[in-house]
Amino acid sequence: MLTRLREIVEKVASAPRLNEALDILVTDICKAMETEVCSVYLADHDRRCYYLMATRGLKKPRGRTVALAFDEGLVGLVGRLAEPINLADAHKHPALNTFRP
Repeated sequence: MLTRLREIVEKVASAPRLNEALDILVTDICKAMETEVCSVYLADHDRRCYYLMATRGLKKPRGRTVALAFDEGLVGLVGRLAEPINLADAHKHPALNTFRP
């Protein structure tokens, strides 16, 4: 797994733009972890929310910024716990928050 992680880091580091680096990150982590969903959020402490920056497995609305409050959704739960979570079925978790148009 460490070898795979090193490969991912090298690919991300060689990406010419941030959005490409984040896309590589979520795609390769999904493959390495054999999971359906991986997302990267940016924490904005002034506004107390997380902005969805990249995702694989979630439908991100086109032309719309997705922001979740610090106490909202699974990302909020991860932020409060300050540790990763691994769920067999995230759709069944009560903290799940889907994006609404």
